[in-house]
Amino acid sequence: MACAALAPVAGSAIQAVFIVEAGLYWCYVGNMVSVTYFSFIKPTFGVKFKASICLGLLALAEAIVFGILVQYGAFAPMPELTPKSKLFGIF
Repeated sequence: MACAALAPVAGSAIQAVFIVEAGLYWCYVGNMVSVTYFSFIKPTFGVKFKASICLGLLALAEAIVFGILVQYGAFAPMPELTPKSKLFGIF
């Protein structure tokens, strides 16, 4: 919050980047789980899962993580900043 207060434009952009990064991270997790399943678990153990079960578990995990992030206030709007003239003493 202190860094966002020093640079109001970058501060609000950092929050948007974090939200997009958190969402795309779950695309990465889903890909890694599917690679592990198709390259190791399925050929080695002969375990077969329905696609709907896998997608449901991934959606459940994503909902839990996003719920925790909401509780920590990761998606809350940035607080109102002081006027720009008061951010830096010399400007």
